[in-house]
Amino acid sequence: MLTENIEQKNININEEENDETDKDSKQDVNNEQAAGSEPASISEPAKNKKPDLILKSLQILATLVFVKLVLDMHIVPGKYVIFIIILLSMLFALPFFLQKSEKYFIAGRICSVITTVLLIAGIACVFKINKMISEISFVAVDQEVGSEIKEVPFSESLQTEVKSEEKNISDKRILFPKDSFLVYISGIDSYDLSLKSGRSDVNIIAAVNTKTRRILLTSTPRDYYVKLQIAGGQMDKLTHAGIYGVEESIQTLEKLYDISIDYYVRVNFKMLVDLVDAMGGITVKSEYAFDSYGFSFIKGENQLSGDEALVFVRERYALAEGDNQRIENQMLVIKALIVKATSAAILINAGEIIKTVSKNLETNMTPDEIASLIKMQMSERPSWEIEMNRVKGKGDMRTTYSGGNQELYVMIPNQDSVNEAKEKITDVIEESDDVIKKKKHHVLK
Repeated sequence: MLTENIEQKNININEEENDETDKDSKQDVNNEQAAGSEPASISEPAKNKKPDLILKSLQILATLVFVKLVLDMHIVPGKYVIFIIILLSMLFALPFFLQKSEKYFIAGRICSVITTVLLIAGIACVFKINKMISEISFVAVDQEVGSEIKEVPFSESLQTEVKSEEKNISDKRILFPKDSFLVYISGIDSYDLSLKSGRSDVNIIAAVNTKTRRILLTSTPRDYYVKLQIAGGQMDKLTHAGIYGVEESIQTLEKLYDISIDYYVRVNFKMLVDLVDAMGGITVKSEYAFDSYGFSFIKGENQLSGDEALVFVRERYALAEGDNQRIENQMLVIKALIVKATSAAILINAGEIIKTVSKNLETNMTPDEIASLIKMQMSERPSWEIEMNRVKGKGDMRTTYSGGNQELYVMIPNQDSVNEAKEKITDVIEESDDVIKKKKHHVLK
């Protein structure tokens, strides 16, 4: 009996020990699970390092490509490029620091994704702008009248100097950058710019001085009775010079004013309409109120769309001074375009404007010269003083080289008016920055 009691106690003690052992084992398991859960929580971001590495690599690649494309544009000033690089560096560093914290880890990843997407969109935009710029035609026109016109894709002429042995209009000019230059603006009476000749209804010489920030627009009436070089000095209307090519118009105006024109810009009706619309419209201050083709223009400021601007520059019969006032209106529109093009607001529609210009503009300016002008405007943000002038004359009926024996209406030049215009052009071109400073100093006194 005693033996049975002792054995029963031993069994109870063993059972208690086994229970304690089971409890300890369960506790150890629980502790291990608890201990194991903490590292799992901490190492969760570590498990996703590979996607983050790919994302960061994409962001770095997109940043480098974007900066490279911006530099290749040659129009963004250096200080803006530095700002872009600093900004992109900060956008790269921000997600890195956010992802160090478990609390902001997801926010950092989202920030990185958004930055990468924006960079890719920026790359597409800059690439598109570069492509549109490359589509502008660089045209080299032989000085020998009647010779073949050579047209070269703009991209092929990038950063390439025009060879001196080629007999073209570039031979007689100093390649930009230069302090001052003359630009012949030719507006042809057509919607098709592919035509290499056509009557030039708009004949404006823009004298540009980049140091004094002055632009003088001098307009010559389309009916001006002038000597054509192609005809050995025979008389004809200025507008008819365009029939024989833009170079004939240039040489005719050079002879009239005894000047040397550096560049030309040739535009058509479609260019004007599309450009004004791409700019979001222009503000023109009309000197008279008149109606034309369903549009009404008030005396004073008018907000014009592309179609309205075209009607504004073409109408003459509804104006008391006829063609003389039409010339004034043409210069008013060009002035408004320059004012809008040199304003900060232009950046909003820059892509659409470049697209319009690339399809409808012909010029002999090189890509480097255009880029230098854009870069200067973006960097210095100068305020331009724009003046307008037109030469005068007296109407008459005369025979012309192009019209044969038929008498046509022409305008006999007023030589005093021509001489005055020549002096004004020379003043703007030769005026130095020192002269402007002296003028300002005199005014202050």
